[in-house]
Amino acid sequence: MIRLDALPYMWKAPGTSCAHMPQTHELVRLFRDVCDAACPHVLLLAETNAPHRENFAYLGSGGDEAQAIYNFCLPPLVLWSLHRGDATHLTRWAAGTEPLGGRATYLNVTATHDGIGMRPTEGLLTEPERAELLALARAHGGDVTGKRNADGSVSPYELNLNYFDAVNDPRAAEPLELQVNRFMCSQAVPLALAGIPGIYVHSLLGSRNDLEAVRRTGRARSINRARLRLAELRRELADPGSTRARVFSAYRRLLELRREQRAFHPDAAQEVLDLGPAFFAVKRTDRDSGQSILAVHNVTARPQPADLHAFAGRSGHRDLLSGETFSRAALGGLGFAAYQVRWVAAASP
Repeated sequence: MIRLDALPYMWKAPGTSCAHMPQTHELVRLFRDVCDAACPHVLLLAETNAPHRENFAYLGSGGDEAQAIYNFCLPPLVLWSLHRGDATHLTRWAAGTEPLGGRATYLNVTATHDGIGMRPTEGLLTEPERAELLALARAHGGDVTGKRNADGSVSPYELNLNYFDAVNDPRAAEPLELQVNRFMCSQAVPLALAGIPGIYVHSLLGSRNDLEAVRRTGRARSINRARLRLAELRRELADPGSTRARVFSAYRRLLELRREQRAFHPDAAQEVLDLGPAFFAVKRTDRDSGQSILAVHNVTARPQPADLHAFAGRSGHRDLLSGETFSRAALGGLGFAAYQVRWVAAASP
């Protein structure tokens, strides 16, 4: 996979914004043609911190540009859902995303080495809601990087903070278990969606804001780019009570279970379900085996019942994550603990 970094600005032309130029798209098509002929196993990944429509355009017409784009709407929308305990915006957006077929896919992320992009929220969150995310970033120990516009004004470009501390207030006196569960709920969303999960190493390892690096470098992005020291990392991972160990263990288990499920193939069919604001739910179905998994995320800090009866099959059902089995009737009011995620599948005969 080759990442085409800051792709919209590849072509420069005086008197223009130098963004999203037709020549840029023509160059991507050229790159794609060369790769298809010389190394068809290589994927082109378009890195475009822009609203969804502009981002989506780099897949080209009929999939003749990049094979993958970052799903940059996910990080701020997942953050908003957990911040407000309301997945309405996330559900509405996900239900409207285009199926890509076999020639292209999404790279589903919540964090990268950069910040949490704010441009993808344009048209998805209101201006007061966007302002609320800016305030959240600063309140959680982070900062906001601005983008200077052609008229000299500055608009928010990205939130600079680690994703664990984005969804968890470092000042809050909360049990570590609750914070880890909230964070893992955020990480389970991209694992369930159609496409390829992209996992930042600092998310995998449960890193926190690196405030010292910001003071040392004077760069806001340093907060999410901590240098890992191997001996120290090993000590923390060996301590089962540490944040790193709890996150890494939970992440490893999710990935081990996920890789065994045909329904989580990047191209498996996807249906986003509206179970009310407390939940984000997506049904994935493998076209060959017929396996279906209903991934349901409680985005609130409270226990919640979910009515899954309408989506049940004829047989019994099993939560792949907890190991619980339940009848079809039980799906009418299935209980969820705070920030609990369930992967519900038909029980094996």
